[in-house]
Amino acid sequence: LEADARADTVDKVLKPLLEAEGPFEEVGPGSCRDAQGNEYDVFSHDALDTLKGCKDACMLFTAAQCHGFNFEAGRCQLRMEDGFAEASGDWKLSWDAGTAKGSVASGSEGTARCFRRTDVKDLKTTDNSTETEQDDSILSSIADFVPNIGNIFSGFGNLFR
Repeated sequence: LEADARADTVDKVLKPLLEAEGPFEEVGPGSCRDAQGNEYDVFSHDALDTLKGCKDACMLFTAAQCHGFNFEAGRCQLRMEDGFAEASGDWKLSWDAGTAKGSVASGSEGTARCFRRTDVKDLKTTDNSTETEQDDSILSSIADFVPNIGNIFSGFGNLFR
């Protein structure tokens, strides 16, 4: 019965809050994991105890750095890309044995709730950096546009002849 009440609370309270306040979706219970089942490095903050604060904290980092978070009973843990250790302010790297890369795919066993960041889709990891399909598309569009600038200027010239 307690589990049903908890699930009902999540459906009625947490999900609408997350939808209204940012690019996150609940994945399920337990520690967040990547598609290969690996755990992420963790940033912690002793004084952060709200779901909104946890979401806002993840948004301080790029989507390639903070992939989501775990939240339980006023405790926030940001799930960070393997190797990223540049904590700022009151945040500290509290666990660096994770090997996860890319988007959150699932949660493992546990009582904390796992939330995935959804503002960047299809992260792909290269040897030196993490890029998105969207970035490649934008760069391609710019490259297509640049050769046409000459045509635009010559078109203006024809208007004044």
